[in-house]
Amino acid sequence: MYKLKFKYYLLYLLFVVMLYCILIIFLPSVKVAEFDTSIPSARQIIVHNLKNYLMWSVSFITWPLNFLFESFVLSFNIKTGIANLGGEGTFIKLWKHGIIEFPNMCLYQFLSLRLLYFWWKDKRLSTVYDYVLSNKRIYCCSALLIFVAGMIEGMK
Repeated sequence: MYKLKFKYYLLYLLFVVMLYCILIIFLPSVKVAEFDTSIPSARQIIVHNLKNYLMWSVSFITWPLNFLFESFVLSFNIKTGIANLGGEGTFIKLWKHGIIEFPNMCLYQFLSLRLLYFWWKDKRLSTVYDYVLSNKRIYCCSALLIFVAGMIEGMK
């Protein structure tokens, strides 16, 4: 019952991509005189992404707020990148995100959303435990992908 189905994840991923496209089109951008184009180290990227992963995994109750905040911040940053670097420059900086990190981020967001859904139905701590156990391989693979993505993204 709690097992995550791949087709639902794909629908969620499609929804998020469409939402980001809409937000990127309609959100304002900021032209910055000195736009930071540095690449953080792999360690910094992994630590940041693990914090994000833990936020989504632990604070599933605040999923709507987390989703709104992250969607607007990421879309605004992409739009600002386009304004400062152009479409091609932004794509060059973001392609490493698109390979593993973005789909993985959507995966752990979706895990959190479904956990909230099942917990909301009966509001028992045992539901959280059962859900995490049912999807433990997905949680572990997602955490592992954070390390892989961090290494790829942190390559100079």
